[in-house]
Amino acid sequence: DKNAKSGDKKRNARVVCPDCGVSFKDATTTAAEAELPSSAVQVGSPYYTFRANATQTLNLTSVLPPTGLVTMVFTDIQGSTALWEKFPQTMKEILNLHNDTMRSICLDHNGYEVKTEGDAFFNAFHSVRDAFLYCCDVQTALMAAEWPDQRSEMHDTDDIYEDGVKVFGGARVRMGINCGEPSCEHDPISMRMDYFGPIVNLSARVSGVAKGGEIVIGEN
Repeated sequence: DKNAKSGDKKRNARVVCPDCGVSFKDATTTAAEAELPSSAVQVGSPYYTFRANATQTLNLTSVLPPTGLVTMVFTDIQGSTALWEKFPQTMKEILNLHNDTMRSICLDHNGYEVKTEGDAFFNAFHSVRDAFLYCCDVQTALMAAEWPDQRSEMHDTDDIYEDGVKVFGGARVRMGINCGEPSCEHDPISMRMDYFGPIVNLSARVSGVAKGGEIVIGEN
């Protein structure tokens, strides 16, 4: 949006999207401040994604997508299908908290969110260290999170103690880490980087080996 550039100085922006020219102060702004349409909008580029309407905040994801040797992390919530069938309202709250936790910690470790499907995440990292620390921090944060009270009746989400020490709490997320050199292509619709090839399929299966609360690391 060429008109967005006219307000750069007024907003004292620090970040500019290289594709659409929209400027962002302190990495966040609103759709109205960015002079975007009042209806729901999505502005994307290979490196930035914004989703909002005029009354919501646009969040800037500025992590470059890794290429070459990529460390991939696949995650999902154990037993989520059955939980959705029995406790749909509580699961909605659980999923929102789960997603917020996953996304905030991913950015803390320079992770790139490739895609989500239901409660499953596919994130990519520039290093194994970042990916591993991300997984550890997610599991710690999920156990300490303030989950809905109703989950005490839900299998796979209740608190479990051993010798007086809390060892499980909240959604049981299984996580798998693997690395390799996938094919890297920008999705023409989302404008996000996507990854393909046998190594991606193998990496997805690594997380399938894990149980809820576990982190499994592939041989690669």
